Amino acid sequence: DQFDLQAELNRTRPYTYMHRNTLTNYTHYGQALAHPLAANFTEIVGLANYQPLKKLRFSGIATYANYGTDPDERSWGADIYNKDSSNRPFDNGVETGQGIANKSLNVQGRVSYELKPNLNFDLQGVHKTHKIDGQDDQNESYVGGSIRWNFGAYDYNF
Repeated sequence: DQFDLQAELNRTRPYTYMHRNTLTNYTHYGQALAHPLAANFTEIVGLANYQPLKKLRFSGIATYANYGTDPDERSWGADIYNKDSSNRPFDNGVETGQGIANKSLNVQGRVSYELKPNLNFDLQGVHKTHKIDGQDDQNESYVGGSIRWNFGAYDYNF
């Protein structure tokens, strides 16, 4: 009764949402509308929530993404912002994740305790790992605490 799990798979093929004109591609004020990774990616998201006591809650989010970026002036399908689609390296055999391979893992955990109605104390930790093909891993970790009054907790799942 107190445990919830959710899994999600997102995948967008290269060249999706792209157009030669920034007025007609799938963006608004320079931001991709469909997904922050835009195109040319596969992403897996897992969420877990556990509430053993009425005022105590544990939650976690893990996101793994495998995506390709454009290594040169040619369009490998990741950049949806005004790239010339006629400058593709090939039209057949297009694969998700082509170009420079990137792997990203983002894990977040939170413990929340409700001190009074709508007043919560949170402890949270975030760890991010990013790997670009041929380079060293980039790691970041954050640990923090907060008191929230009458608003939801902020998630760092991007």
